[in-house]
Amino acid sequence: VAQGVDMLVGFLHEITDYSDTQLFLLCRNVCLVLKRYLEGSNRKSHLYLAEKRFIDTLFSRIGYGVGVEKVLSSLVKDESGVTESVVERMTNNPEYKTQILRNIDAATLDFLSTLCFSGGKPSKTLQNDIREIVIGSGKDIIFNTTVDDNNQ
Repeated sequence: VAQGVDMLVGFLHEITDYSDTQLFLLCRNVCLVLKRYLEGSNRKSHLYLAEKRFIDTLFSRIGYGVGVEKVLSSLVKDESGVTESVVERMTNNPEYKTQILRNIDAATLDFLSTLCFSGGKPSKTLQNDIREIVIGSGKDIIFNTTVDDNNQ
């Protein structure tokens, strides 16, 4: 199984041009396989995929629409040790912020929100970092709303 994971992530690492529709769809399918692998695997498998060589590849594909955000969400969900490892790499590597800012979409925000609550408790430091990334980016991606209790 480990060799299969190595090959799948290696394939994602090698493909950098998503203009070819077939390659793009193949990368999406690779991400679906990785996500399903994580959903049915144990902690050891999560720790394996959380290794730096894999995380770096997955993070480098954030924002391209191939689905790595869902893989990352599955990786850190319910695994506080893995989440801490991913968070540490994020906070110590400014390149990750660039990757996240490339294209902040619903899948990316979902992944970031998964990171904010780890091990049964919120991570205030990470929440502040993510707020800085998202709001401090200067991109107009947050909508402020007001609830009017008088209108029904």
